[in-house]
Amino acid sequence: MAVLVVVASCFNVGCSSSVEKDFKRACKSTVGEKDICNCVYEEMKTHYGEQQFEEMAKGEKTLSDDYPQVVEQVIYACAAKLSR
Repeated sequence: MAVLVVVASCFNVGCSSSVEKDFKRACKSTVGEKDICNCVYEEMKTHYGEQQFEEMAKGEKTLSDDYPQVVEQVIYACAAKLSR
């Protein structure tokens, strides 16, 4: 459930600044860990491709059906990677 809160928070941001800054700001306010948010942003961008990810973040494109599962896996993978 917490993962879905992160997902919603990260994509309910304005687009006044760059998508990356908005995503990381929203993520940090939800997750609280800058390093995890940086990792999640990079992994999501890699998974979906920069253009598609930015279009989803701006609301220009519908989130893909696998988005909740992908973001959950990425969050846990980043947390595990950074806790080593």
